[in-house]
Amino acid sequence: MKTYGKNIRPVLLDTNIGLAAARNEGIKAALGRFVVNLDADDYID
Repeated sequence: MKTYGKNIRPVLLDTNIGLAAARNEGIKAALGRFVVNLDADDYID
């Protein structure tokens, strides 16, 4: 994350709200035009 600097903003949640709700919170916090969801087994080439 340090490589990308201010282009990545972690969204930290105080409680476990589940996958779908956590993704929705991330989308709400997004500043860009596009959002990409990556799971633990995904990669971007």
